[in-house]
Amino acid sequence: MRAGVATRWITLAALAAWLMFPAAIQAQEATKPPLSEEIGKVIDKDGVEAGQRRFDKLYPAHKDEYQLDLRGFLELATKYMQTGNTVAGQQVAQMMTVVAQDETAGYMGMPAPDRNPQPQPKTEPQSEPHPLGRPRDDLDRFLGLYGDPNRADEHRTLWVAKSCDGYLVAGASWGDASPWWMSSMSNTVFEATVFGGEKLRFEFPPQPLSMVHQLDYMPNPLPRVGPLPDDWQECLQPLEFGHQ
Repeated sequence: MRAGVATRWITLAALAAWLMFPAAIQAQEATKPPLSEEIGKVIDKDGVEAGQRRFDKLYPAHKDEYQLDLRGFLELATKYMQTGNTVAGQQVAQMMTVVAQDETAGYMGMPAPDRNPQPQPKTEPQSEPHPLGRPRDDLDRFLGLYGDPNRADEHRTLWVAKSCDGYLVAGASWGDASPWWMSSMSNTVFEATVFGGEKLRFEFPPQPLSMVHQLDYMPNPLPRVGPLPDDWQECLQPLEFGHQ
């Protein structure tokens, strides 16, 4: 930025800050050492970054010890711009704007702008409730094959397994029908929605373990006739796009 243009920019910014700054505040501060003078000494000796650190240390923590002199900040910023130290001029102008905004807000009974806002804690997105309710970790006692012990056809059985995310899954050992993913209704009662919205309900009385069901073509209750086959996987993978 050319020095002349930069100087005009600094002058306009300073004028705006000056107009915002109440005269009553300026009069009250006249007996204290100017803050702009303190900042100028540090910049001249140690550079712009040191001056900014000094400003951050003194303002607003120790602002009552200094005169918040916008005219002094304006003269300091203009001096730096005219001598080619554009970075220092812009930095001082920014300090002047901060002081004007903060003190004007306080004079009018408004909260000062937060110059060091703290990052807000991230809010974890609320996960959607699982369609089958809460998972369970006690489903192993229900697993196995259920069928009519008086029939020799070993394929006319229902199997009961579990998913890897903690839900009971049942299905027929014949045909290619989709398995039923069960919602837990109580400790031993499970329910699934099948085609047409009809509810399929399984209940597992503990002694002896059997399945009370709503299927018309199989005995009721249906006793457990054996474990799941050895070549079955330990659990079924969760469904990705909803449950049947």
